[in-house]
Amino acid sequence: MISKMFAFTLSLILIISGTFVITGEISNEEKNDENLYLQSNFPSYSSELGFEQFNFLSESRVFYTPAIGEDGNIYIGSRDLGNGPNELYALDPDGTEKWTFETDGALVSSPMICEEGTIYFGTTENNLYALDSDGVEKWRFSTEGSIVSSPTIGEEGMIYVGSRDNNLYAVHSEQTDRQAGTEKWRFETDDFIVSSPAIGENGSIYVGSWDENLYAVNPNGTEKWSFDTGGYVDTSPVVADDGTIYLGSRYLFAINPNGTEKWRYHTRKRVLTPAISEDGTIYVSSSYQLYAVNPDGTLKWSVSPGDIALTSTPAVDEDGTIYVGSQDEKLYAINPNSTIKWSYEIGYREPFSPVIGNDGTIYVGCNGHSEELIALSQNGTEKWVFEPRLRLTDIWWIILIPGVVAIISIGILLSKSDKKEPT
Repeated sequence: MISKMFAFTLSLILIISGTFVITGEISNEEKNDENLYLQSNFPSYSSELGFEQFNFLSESRVFYTPAIGEDGNIYIGSRDLGNGPNELYALDPDGTEKWTFETDGALVSSPMICEEGTIYFGTTENNLYALDSDGVEKWRFSTEGSIVSSPTIGEEGMIYVGSRDNNLYAVHSEQTDRQAGTEKWRFETDDFIVSSPAIGENGSIYVGSWDENLYAVNPNGTEKWSFDTGGYVDTSPVVADDGTIYLGSRYLFAINPNGTEKWRYHTRKRVLTPAISEDGTIYVSSSYQLYAVNPDGTLKWSVSPGDIALTSTPAVDEDGTIYVGSQDEKLYAINPNSTIKWSYEIGYREPFSPVIGNDGTIYVGCNGHSEELIALSQNGTEKWVFEPRLRLTDIWWIILIPGVVAIISIGILLSKSDKKEPT
């Protein structure tokens, strides 16, 4: 009888322990401790350069690059690990969750936030969403293919977004004189559009396609010109103050507003989306190298910060510091003269493209062993970390193992107990 009670107690302990491993719950007393780092039993990392103010746990994983609103709020999408919902997260500037919005598909690009606070984003289930600042859906617009690029809004309030159904769409927003969320026109290319559109001062909409062309589209939806890059375009064009369009593909291209080639720079590898500094220098990641190219197309310098492939589009702050992620699981801050200012070791994760807030905070989303959104100060110290919590559906095996062990233990102990009992 004692053995049976012991077996029952042991199985109960194992099952409860397994549940605790999953939930990572803490007591109310612990929850009131402001210095407690909220974390599950899965690995989390604290940089040697700074300390976590908190470690917020959610139910989906953070994916790709955040967007920052005028009020400093951070918006970032997620892709669920298993069968749970995909969500858009809204965070306060201190990293606490403000609200979440469940979507029908993964969010693999940055949202766009308008001045009045409306948030626009696309999903892999073909929909363009519009939410108000409280996370309430205003409308959604359906395409015939997944939306994996960020939408862009023109001065007249028209929203432009590409789709994997080969089309660039112009969709009415609340700022136009038509019903919001309705189509104005679509412009068809010969292959997927995964490039985010850019808008020039002349109103032209520039977008790349997998058919190897960069297109300039008039505000009425007609083609202005196309430029053959010689390779598929999955990066986004960037327009300089003088109207020059910079695009990464097989080369770094500089294209005049009339569609003629200004120059091209050969990096020998695929070129990611460029970034332009206030002095006009163009920065691009290409394989192991970060290139700084002058506006006339000559090389200023190149550097390989981690001697391994770079994973992100660079971001440039007001003082000219360049931030870029690498496959060595670090985010690098590089001075305008190409020297390394600092590096932040993320650990077991590859950083996506960083984003710089109005106060200079650097935000970077991660993907890999443990997905996080990290906020860093300009000197490279960690301000806070937003870390998703894994869902039960994604880690069912951790629940199953304690249960199986408990059942086996019960069987063994009961078997021994039966052998000892007299016949």
